[in-house]
Amino acid sequence: MTNLNDDLRDAEESYHRKDYTDAYEKYLALSKNGHGDSQVFLGWMIQNGIGTNIDISESALWFERAALLGSVQGAFYFGRYLTTQGKHEEALKWYRSATSKGDIASIFRVGYSLVRGKGTAIDIPQGYKYLLSAAASGNIFAKREVGILDVKGNRGFIRRITGFFGLLYVICLGIIISLINTNSDRLRK
Repeated sequence: MTNLNDDLRDAEESYHRKDYTDAYEKYLALSKNGHGDSQVFLGWMIQNGIGTNIDISESALWFERAALLGSVQGAFYFGRYLTTQGKHEEALKWYRSATSKGDIASIFRVGYSLVRGKGTAIDIPQGYKYLLSAAASGNIFAKREVGILDVKGNRGFIRRITGFFGLLYVICLGIIISLINTNSDRLRK
């Protein structure tokens, strides 16, 4: 019988050595044994064709399995899959489950859904609460959405003016962050 920590270390080492086929097989074995984090990573590998063929439906199954185990990342990525399928109401359910555990990208997604009416009735004041929370945590897309709403005048004339400058700032900040680290959590949406 092998040790979970050893198996995880072996899978990570294979991935970092760029032996993606071996890493895929190792993460697959861990995932089949119910390891939630491995299920999310395996889903990501399948979604991006790393060590295997791209299969969006299969990657979604692994994200869903992880989400059902209580994985915040699994809930977020399964929600993103459902969003791409136009299943906004179901996606919103998964985003909400991840927000209860503090996932900033999911908090953004709930706010975005509320202000855009994706899977729910439009509720600008409630959407602002989520967006402002995600923006305060550094999420660039939440900051952008708050700026857009402010420019549209949703919080009055003064915010319309400050929103314009805030929006310019966020665009510049987003470009800088993406040049430095394309995988930054601040760019996760």
